[in-house]
Amino acid sequence: MNNYINIDIVIFYIFLITCLFSGYLIINWLDNKYKIKNFTRFFVCLALGLTFNSMLTLTLALLAKSLFFAILFTIGALLVSLIYLLLFKTKIFHLQGYEKSDFKKNLIYNLVVWFLIGCFVLNSLQAMLIEDGDYIYGILIGWGDIAYHLGMIKHLAVVEPFELTHSILGNEPLTYTFFINFVSAIFLRMGLNYWLSWHAPLLVFGIAFVLSLNLLGQQLLKRRLLALILVIVVLCGAGLGYLWFFKQGYSDFQKQGLGAFIQEFQEPSFEYTHLDNKTGGKPDSMEHSANIVWIVPLISFFSHQRSFNPGAFLAIISLFGVVAYRKSKGGYRKWYWPLIILPISHVHSFLSVGIIHFILEIQWIIQDYRLKKSTIVFKIKNNQLIKTLKANFFKYFMRVIGMMVFFVVIIEQILFIFNNTEILKNQDSSPKPWFGWVMCSHNQDWFLCDDNSIKELEQFVWFCFKNFGFVFFFWVLILIYKVIKRILLYKKEFEARKILIILLGLRHQLFQFIKSRFLLKLLYLQPGLSLNQANKKNYADYFILPSLMLFVIANVAIFQPWEFDNNKIIFYWWILAILIALSFFVELKILAKNRYVGYFLIGIYVILTCFAGVIDIQDRIENGLNKTEEHFGYYNEEDLTKADWISKNTDSNDVFLACSHSNNFVPILTGRSLYLGFHGWLWSQGNEKIMNSRFNKIRGFIQTGNQTPLCEDGVDYLLIDKCFVNEFEITNGFKSKLVANRVLNCNKFDICRLNCQKN
Repeated sequence: MNNYINIDIVIFYIFLITCLFSGYLIINWLDNKYKIKNFTRFFVCLALGLTFNSMLTLTLALLAKSLFFAILFTIGALLVSLIYLLLFKTKIFHLQGYEKSDFKKNLIYNLVVWFLIGCFVLNSLQAMLIEDGDYIYGILIGWGDIAYHLGMIKHLAVVEPFELTHSILGNEPLTYTFFINFVSAIFLRMGLNYWLSWHAPLLVFGIAFVLSLNLLGQQLLKRRLLALILVIVVLCGAGLGYLWFFKQGYSDFQKQGLGAFIQEFQEPSFEYTHLDNKTGGKPDSMEHSANIVWIVPLISFFSHQRSFNPGAFLAIISLFGVVAYRKSKGGYRKWYWPLIILPISHVHSFLSVGIIHFILEIQWIIQDYRLKKSTIVFKIKNNQLIKTLKANFFKYFMRVIGMMVFFVVIIEQILFIFNNTEILKNQDSSPKPWFGWVMCSHNQDWFLCDDNSIKELEQFVWFCFKNFGFVFFFWVLILIYKVIKRILLYKKEFEARKILIILLGLRHQLFQFIKSRFLLKLLYLQPGLSLNQANKKNYADYFILPSLMLFVIANVAIFQPWEFDNNKIIFYWWILAILIALSFFVELKILAKNRYVGYFLIGIYVILTCFAGVIDIQDRIENGLNKTEEHFGYYNEEDLTKADWISKNTDSNDVFLACSHSNNFVPILTGRSLYLGFHGWLWSQGNEKIMNSRFNKIRGFIQTGNQTPLCEDGVDYLLIDKCFVNEFEITNGFKSKLVANRVLNCNKFDICRLNCQKN
């Protein structure tokens, strides 16, 4: 047994080595000026390598219909490539980007960075804990989503022939962004345990995301302190929940004295970033109707929402690269390549970062046109385009091929996810207008709330302020400031040119020129700048229009049946809003003029934005470290016994008709798929039509005993347990009647095989 475990660990380490190898080649190609350094470069390298290796494994598994073969081939091919390069191309291996750094010189900064990473890791570990080697449990019963991920991981790891099918909708293609679960499935298939398979990819992508966000902050804000504040507020920032915290603390103080108020700090009564009676959360918090639903991001996105880790990392590292290499001769567009796997990693991240990149491209194209740097435009005008293409034919040809491959791969992923769901086909599930995120329900009108007493716009402003707090407040103030500043600059420029027109007598021609400049500047988002000033533009200002677009989109439409899911788009507005606010400190030169005043103002900003979030985070981490009555398990000893029988006596691609409860042990422990799993997950993915159809077929089977519709859908087994009996109101004679008619063949665990005639 020990030898077997050692072999598994050896294979795992070999796979990680190949990830570092492929990641090393990728990062050296992307970051050829070595702007990413030291341990940040190491984790980004590992994350990019893990992405590439997993993508290669996925492609091979789909072609060969075998995950096991794909893993062996990937490891073998990369090892052979590594050995060849070590023997014959040793010059490509160097330590540029890994400079000797004085850790003590920046001791406080480095300690804070690693403290943040430590909090991130501890928070991430709470989502899936394991006890006695066998029993998986979570820290809150509201995190039933973990069961879905566990079942998908096990299903992808064991199913043969390999297919991307649902674990809770048997024989149907996946309609969920599955990439992170596929990476875990690779590790599980290697022989690693559930705990390590679950957490290893999460921590790699998660740590890489934190460091990439810090990189982006340093690139745009030019100060490490502000970059650190960016990371802190993005992860720990929240709304005005602390008002309810102090209200509760004051109430406790009046009743029981100072000790009760201090106790509220140590053991909060509620989740103060999730005070809502509609979207779940901590049981006591559901009693509140404060409608605070912007959960502190560290908990909301980087614990149980697994897909966010790779999605956020790929999105942020791409943004960093595009900004860092904007003026590089080698071009910045190669930094779009990390996005190639984003549609199956996290759709909302793909949509959000796609909007950001699209608007940045428009602004930069307009800027290049104004600065006469747009090569394509001016070479066409000067008849130099053909000469340039002939001189660099191969380079441009490879760029075109690369661009075609990039878009084909992305389009294929989008089609796979959405072609198999009703989101784009069913009117009830498809994207539609919806005002105000989860401010109120809109069953009658997309703008007017169902509660006619609500004044929509006033309510919306207050809803945003109490949910997003001073991040929203300062973002709005800065937008207003920029607009006023722009109007004043327009006015000065227009008056000056009006005088020039009169003096030169060229009123008509110059007025036409002014109008064209006005339109360009309007799109450029920084009108009033001279051409020289445009070169010195604060890069964070480029994100004003993308942030506005993301905020508007997330608050005027929904893209899935559950409006709460728009928070995944809002998260990227959240990052940009904080970035814009911190860049304003740079623009006003507060830190340069008076360092201590600057530190004070930044400290106030952090306290106002992070107080409620820190309360919830410390409570969550402490709750995970010390097991309480709030913890719950996904299965028991009896389930383990049944799972052992299923694993040994059924095929990996068999489909089970069983209870649709979220914590069904069948996919979690055996990898066998359910005919109809938890309705909430299927509904949120736009599968309502097929879900209702299958539910009706099950009802028909129970009432008539006609197994034909189930057999046609590929159902192999029926698990009759207490949950199934209660869900479908099974009578006592149901099983015995079907057994007598030879419809079912049951064992002692009430696991019954349908007598379907298979071709």
